[in-house]
Amino acid sequence: MVYRFNEGSLDVPADWHDETMNIFKGPQSEGYNLVISRGEIPKAADPEAHVAEQILAIEENLPEFSEVAREDIQLDGAVCTWLEYTWKSPEGLMNQINVLRAVGDMLVSFTLTSAKGFDDRQRNCFREVLASYRSAG
Repeated sequence: MVYRFNEGSLDVPADWHDETMNIFKGPQSEGYNLVISRGEIPKAADPEAHVAEQILAIEENLPEFSEVAREDIQLDGAVCTWLEYTWKSPEGLMNQINVLRAVGDMLVSFTLTSAKGFDDRQRNCFREVLASYRSAG
C-alpha cells in the first residue's frame, strides 16, 4: 500500500493499518491545536453506531467531563455531531471541540483543543476549516 503525505510517500505492507495523526498548531498567541486522527471501524460494526459509541466514550471516560454545546453539522454531505466540552486533564482544565465522521471503514476525528477556552472567532475559524473538508472515500 502506498501511503502519501505532504513531504513524500512510503510503501507499507498491505496488512498495516493507517492510524496516523496530523497536528496543526494555531498561532502562538491563540494557544490551540487541531488534531486529525483516524482509526479503523471494527468490521462487524455499523459506522454510525460506532461514531455514537465513541462520543459516549468521550463523555464517560474523560475526568470531570462537562458538555458546553452539541449540535448537528454538515461535513462533506454527512451529518456529524459538533461536541464542545471541558474536562480535567493532568495539566489542568482542557477545552475541546470534537467532530467525528465515518469514511468507509475508517473513523476520522477532528479535535480542536485549548487550555484557554474558545471564543466565537476561534469556533468560526474551526467551522471554516471543517467546511473545507472533502472525503477521499
